[in-house]
Order: sequence, then C-alpha cells, then structure tokens
Amino acid sequence: ANLMLITINLSWRKNIFQIILEVNKTFLIVFFGTIMALLSVIFNPFLANLLHMGTIKISDLGIILAITIASLMWFEGYKWVTERKNKI
Repeated sequence: ANLMLITINLSWRKNIFQIILEVNKTFLIVFFGTIMALLSVIFNPFLANLLHMGTIKISDLGIILAITIASLMWFEGYKWVTERKNKI
C-alpha cells in the first residue's frame, strides 16, 4: 500500500493509471525491485525465518488488497477535489 501511495503522489494532475503508464526507468526499477524483495522475504522460508516473519494466509492478502485499494481511492479523491478547487 505504501509503495502505491508513493506512486500516486508522484503527480497531482495525473491519476494512478496515467502515472503507471508513463515510462520512467528509475521508477520502474525501484518499484519492481521493491516488489521482488518483498515477495522474496514473504515466500522464501530462509529470509522469512531470518526476519522473524510468519506466513501470510490468502485471507490476509485479501485484507491487504482491500486496504490498498481503499487508501488509493481516498487519495485519488482528495487529489480530484483539490484540483477542482484550484480550477475554480
């Protein structure tokens, strides 16, 4: 969720889809590198044990996804309202 909030905060004039589709090599490296590191820690038993992390259930992933979507929606809404106020 935090990585997506950082992504959405890159531009106050573009929505999340426009930001993601805009090609930015550095952003893509950081974004996918972070995702790969997170997945490695979650699904690699050695790294999970090293960092004292437990397993993640499917229901936990659903909760994470729901919270991510909710946080992105309110921030996009805030950006939209702020942009409309600035135009008036």
